[in-house]
Amino acid sequence: MENPYQAPAAQLEQVTVSDDIVFFPVSTTKLVVLSIFSFGLYELYWFYKNWVLVKGREKSNISPFWRAFFAFFTCHSLFTRISDEAKSDGIPVPAPGLLAAAWIILTILYRLPDPYSLISMLSFIPLIPAQKAINSINRKAAPDHDGNHKFGAANIAVVVIGGIMLALVIVGTFLPEGQA
Repeated sequence: MENPYQAPAAQLEQVTVSDDIVFFPVSTTKLVVLSIFSFGLYELYWFYKNWVLVKGREKSNISPFWRAFFAFFTCHSLFTRISDEAKSDGIPVPAPGLLAAAWIILTILYRLPDPYSLISMLSFIPLIPAQKAINSINRKAAPDHDGNHKFGAANIAVVVIGGIMLALVIVGTFLPEGQA
């Protein structure tokens, strides 16, 4: 018999983890393209997907959503986990502190005056060596895993819509004062 006074139990976050892969697989090309055309939002998705896998593998009670949302404060921890795993597999990767500092600095450069604020569009650069290490780790752990290199319908939509918006931003940035 069910207790009517018992608080309902709810599963707030479903974590599905493949036993094969260690971190989020994505090709560096796809990472770069989607980061640019989503104005950096794909980077937050990248952090989220990696934290989901960390949570499942470590069986911890972290919140991947909040870890991604506060990526400025948690990126070093993720880069450290990637670096530690890479080192144990003999895969070279830059220092986690350097990657975290570079990502944070590039991300906050959007505050610069136009057109220099466009430099922040390069915030994906520190993710490239981390993703290369991730891809090597995953290849070693699961040689037959899906490398996530194909662009699906949602990815193409992001590129098309983001491309239009990016073109408008660039044109607006370089228009003379008063004409924008």
